[in-house]
Amino acid sequence: MDQGCGGGLTPRRFTVDLDADRPVARPRDGVGSAGTVHAVQFPYLVSAADPEVLLVDATTQSADTRWYLELDWSCEGRTGTARIDDRGRPFRTTSTRGKARYWYGRKAGVPAWVPYPD
Repeated sequence: MDQGCGGGLTPRRFTVDLDADRPVARPRDGVGSAGTVHAVQFPYLVSAADPEVLLVDATTQSADTRWYLELDWSCEGRTGTARIDDRGRPFRTTSTRGKARYWYGRKAGVPAWVPYPD
């Protein structure tokens, strides 16, 4: 997350297989500046003094998928569901099978879209 995309918070990583009949976010180990960040199962506690960043890797091998996340929460006896989307619209993820893939990195020392190594 420190590659020009964020700050010092280490994200909790989740993966979602959008090809599944019922896609569900699954916790996965990640990597932070201090090493491995172990996956944590929901539910877990967060606070204003101890915030969390969730990094969601949503993939599809065969579809052009529009989707959003629903995060169930509770606080001091209240409960609810937060919809996480793209400013009111679903996110969009498409398959890259058979297509060139890129990531935002460096080319000749300059920030640029570069081919993703296979």
